[in-house]
Amino acid sequence: MKQLLAVAREDRWLLVTSVSHEQRDLLLRFEVSPAPVDGTPPAWDVLCRQVREFSLTDFDGGGLNLWKTKHPLLAQFTSRRASLKVIVGGRTRAECAGLLLEAHRHAADDWIDFDRFVPPAVWATTRGDPIAITGPEFLLVEYRRRLESAGFVATLKKHRRALYWSGFRWSERRWAVSLLHFGKSFVVAESFSAAPQTEVGMRHNKRLQPSALGAIVKRRG
Repeated sequence: MKQLLAVAREDRWLLVTSVSHEQRDLLLRFEVSPAPVDGTPPAWDVLCRQVREFSLTDFDGGGLNLWKTKHPLLAQFTSRRASLKVIVGGRTRAECAGLLLEAHRHAADDWIDFDRFVPPAVWATTRGDPIAITGPEFLLVEYRRRLESAGFVATLKKHRRALYWSGFRWSERRWAVSLLHFGKSFVVAESFSAAPQTEVGMRHNKRLQPSALGAIVKRRG
């Protein structure tokens, strides 16, 4: 990936011209625009192995970044599962929801869907029962901090059994993943490798055409 990232740092525009997948792997083809005349490969195949989450909505983003740490999308995979209990008391669930959303945006921006760990069913009742939320500890710590600053009683429980988010469910395995970010699209996977032209040896069994209207691969997880 170092060579391709170096190409991206040279202010060259990268376009995703095809996406294919086989089981849990994705193959992305990036093409350099305009076509280089200095010997730089004009196209690269990026193999994303063991994809955990992705959102492909932007194929003309231009730049390319690879994150290995210090990103909320990665933190959800490395942070242990925890639980948060919120006492509503004489307050309203709507007020609590607003504070949770505010805390969520502060901790994860829009990288993690708010309802991934805070299900809409929590707000389906007007009763004053305590609210119980389960999610990555780094998120719940921020939730508790914001709620307590507003006068709510919120109790964080760290589970004795270590469980981690896999992208689909909670698992005893802690996934070592990285994040490839380009434009408004991203892929979270266990490994990434880039090869000039078509040197990545993976059979294309299903192909998407990014230039086609409505060709969007939705986020998983």
